[in-house]
Amino acid sequence: MIAWDHTAAICAAIINMHRDPKKSKSVDIRKMNPYRCGSTEQPKIRLNSKDSMKLLKRVFIDHQPPSITEIAAGKI
Repeated sequence: MIAWDHTAAICAAIINMHRDPKKSKSVDIRKMNPYRCGSTEQPKIRLNSKDSMKLLKRVFIDHQPPSITEIAAGKI
């Protein structure tokens, strides 16, 4: 979850730097973090450690990146 705090801070900073202060309010960091925004919806992609290791082995050791059809079908 700490990694998401870091990512949310970066995303909020980028959005706030590029917004027009006359047209929109600043973005709250907590709204950018899917684990802290108060939403009950969980992130759509969840990998357990076994699936993660299989994917890493396939990409970095076997040199077989996933195809776009596998990604679109949610097989990864």
